[in-house]
Amino acid sequence: MVDFDFLIEKVTQNWSERRVLLMAQVKPLLVRNGVDLDATLDGRQIKAWLESDVPDIKLIKNEREPTNWGLVPADADVSEPYSQYFVTGRTPSSKIKRAFPFQNALRIAFTRPIEPGQKRWLFAGPARYLDLPVTDKPEGGVELTSSVIEPGANDERIITLIEHWLVQNGLSNNHFLYERPSMAHKSRAGRSALHQLLDIIPIEDLERVSLPLDIIRKLLDKSEDSRR
Repeated sequence: MVDFDFLIEKVTQNWSERRVLLMAQVKPLLVRNGVDLDATLDGRQIKAWLESDVPDIKLIKNEREPTNWGLVPADADVSEPYSQYFVTGRTPSSKIKRAFPFQNALRIAFTRPIEPGQKRWLFAGPARYLDLPVTDKPEGGVELTSSVIEPGANDERIITLIEHWLVQNGLSNNHFLYERPSMAHKSRAGRSALHQLLDIIPIEDLERVSLPLDIIRKLLDKSEDSRR
């Protein structure tokens, strides 16, 4: 029989700081401790397995993110709102709130559901996304799957999702960070026509703009220098 004391210890350790162990962290923790997931789960989801086979913990749901569950000790004294326990860092979120460091297109891309029959592709410099038919694979795009998209997620959670996605895809965050006004006057030489178009469209309207892929390619190929 597999000993899951390491899981109970991790849950207890987190709860000593009044925060949950996120359910998304359970599988990686099991793997790191040599657990055979197929044999242990026996076809069940992690949530069903925890509720059935690990009586020393209980699950609570983040009201602000309905798909986000956390683990606490079975005898933990919890009170609503449970979202107060879903703090990823050691410093309470009420004391420090991170400013959203990424371009706004990423906030939308990581929270807007993907329509059936489509795939989402994320591009850098400036950050933007396109939802295209599943048969299309645009050059320079990195796929953003539904597994990392959480409708209704707050900024702190979105930041975490983006950071994990960048690491998983071996990408630098340099091309996705918000460009502060002091840097907005840098040289525009070599910028594509697409970049110029995106500059003049108000950020709140970007999500309503769609262009055929062949037009996008033409705009990317046409630089500002080519018109001089």
